[in-house]
Amino acid sequence: MNDQTRDDRLQYHLDRTEIFDLVRTERLARDLLDWDGLLASFVPGSPVRTTWFDGTVEGFVEGSRTKMAAGSTAKHWIMPTKLRLNGDRGTIESPATIFARQELDGVQIRRLPLSSFGKASVAVRLVGGTIFLVQAMVRGLFTPRLGGILVSTSPPMCSVAALFIHMFRRVPVKYWAMDINPDQMILMGRVHARSIASRMFNVLNRLILRGADQVIALDQYMAERLYSKCDVRRKTTIIAPWPHVIENEPPLEHADNPFRKQHGL
Repeated sequence: MNDQTRDDRLQYHLDRTEIFDLVRTERLARDLLDWDGLLASFVPGSPVRTTWFDGTVEGFVEGSRTKMAAGSTAKHWIMPTKLRLNGDRGTIESPATIFARQELDGVQIRRLPLSSFGKASVAVRLVGGTIFLVQAMVRGLFTPRLGGILVSTSPPMCSVAALFIHMFRRVPVKYWAMDINPDQMILMGRVHARSIASRMFNVLNRLILRGADQVIALDQYMAERLYSKCDVRRKTTIIAPWPHVIENEPPLEHADNPFRKQHGL
């Protein structure tokens, strides 16, 4: 290794350390209500886009201040992992976990930690999903005055936790199907219809459909596919999360759209 190569590698690692520190410091400043520190982590006028904000950093800081003043207690555990440098510019990929307790319309929301480590590989996703399921089952068993369980399909094995909790607590279960496996994997050609994984998923599908007190599908096509696994017509409700046209139902006129009326659109 010559001196130039050694100097280049040293400079890269110094840059990497400073950039990773900046990413961690930015989130820490937000969690500690250090608004000056949060603002100083960005170039003035920088664009910021998150799940709840799209604008400049100045607006983001004010929005964060407002959210925290309203009672948000979210804390961030961020782990910068991959750095790509191109001259004086670069990008970072950072898996993150949000620890938060929140109240929405009188409902307390608790996010379970260590449940997502990104989507770098199937193995990483399996680890996060397994930790989540174990935590959910423990909380379901010991939560006082448990009134019911709402379970969806992400991660795919969530219904295992719901069935396990239901077996001991005997509370109502509402099953909200956001996707159907193994069906979509079979149609994509990723698994065979008669494989062990497909058979296991179909057994689990039938168990949760039979055990649920109410089933929610996204449209009539999903509902029909669910009926082919287990006849749950009497307890199925269709709630479309998008403006989906239901068969034999005329499209809603713009002037009659309640969302448009509410928001003056």
